Amino acid sequence: MPRPLDRRASGLLLPATVLAVLLLGLLGHVWLWHATVRGIEEGMARWAAERQAAGWIVSYGRPERGGWPFSASVRFPSLLIASAPTSALAFAWSAGRAEARIVPPDFSEVLIDLPDPQILVLEDLDLRFAAERLLLRLPVEGGSPLGGRVEAERLRLAAPERLPEHVLQAERLIATLQLRPDATEAESALTLSLRALGITLPRPGPFGARVEEAALTLAASGPLPGRRGLRARAEIWRDAGGSVALSGLRLLYGPVEAEGEATLALDESLQPMGAGRLAISGFEPALAALAEAGALARPAAVHAAIALRLIARSPEAGAPAWVEVPLLLENRTLSVLRIPLLRLPPLPWPSVEPGH
Repeated sequence: MPRPLDRRASGLLLPATVLAVLLLGLLGHVWLWHATVRGIEEGMARWAAERQAAGWIVSYGRPERGGWPFSASVRFPSLLIASAPTSALAFAWSAGRAEARIVPPDFSEVLIDLPDPQILVLEDLDLRFAAERLLLRLPVEGGSPLGGRVEAERLRLAAPERLPEHVLQAERLIATLQLRPDATEAESALTLSLRALGITLPRPGPFGARVEEAALTLAASGPLPGRRGLRARAEIWRDAGGSVALSGLRLLYGPVEAEGEATLALDESLQPMGAGRLAISGFEPALAALAEAGALARPAAVHAAIALRLIARSPEAGAPAWVEVPLLLENRTLSVLRIPLLRLPPLPWPSVEPGH
């Protein structure tokens, strides 16, 4: 018959078991942290090698591990990413540092903090931006990520070469991007959603320098040509039936509140054309402000105000009047209710492409 454990031995068994479980848990956590940071490093190296093989420039300093015990993070100093010459969109992005981290138990996305000022050269446009908080959310999937989400707070954006003293600011910005290079004609090759709150304009507009909210969703169908040269790519996209669907349009600016949708394409002169609808309140002060600024002829503003007043409706007594109208853009002229309202400046396409 087995001898029962004495009272002293049985009293030590429980603490020893708890200590063993805690030790195993700690060792497991350390192993998971090392495996995760190693996965981030290897994923970045693999992505960089894939891009470099396609002609991109990807470089960064020696990775630095951190984040333990609550997250697994890797800091990449002196980051530079530039597209290949054959890419559909030429860009170069540099950052003093970028920190990629994964926060267990959510392993479905990697968070990239960008605490330093950033430089983005898009085609021939040099953009400088910084924020109190700038975060990228990229899905963790097989292969390279072709989409993500940007969240920014206290964002400052400038183009010093073109507008050295002009800075656009936003208290909060949320943007999502999805790319599908293999999309069919019926699918969107690029989808971009933007929502900005508390925007401060570089120059005061007709209702001041602050826009409370601006939002839109853009879905572009058609091929994404891989040739350099904006004009050549625009012609290929137009000839293949490319179009842009704008939805979720929203603007809160002074007395104006507007929302709408539209579908746009390029005409034979590579100028925007299309149609849509706009629901707007505060249209009378908006028309008056446009006429005062010289953007709209006063007779056109008066005729438009009379026509809109006839079809406007108020949802309740004392509330601002709303009106929903069709829009038409052709030959660089924007018409509302078939009344020509604005003559837009031409899009400046380069006459000579690089390499010609």
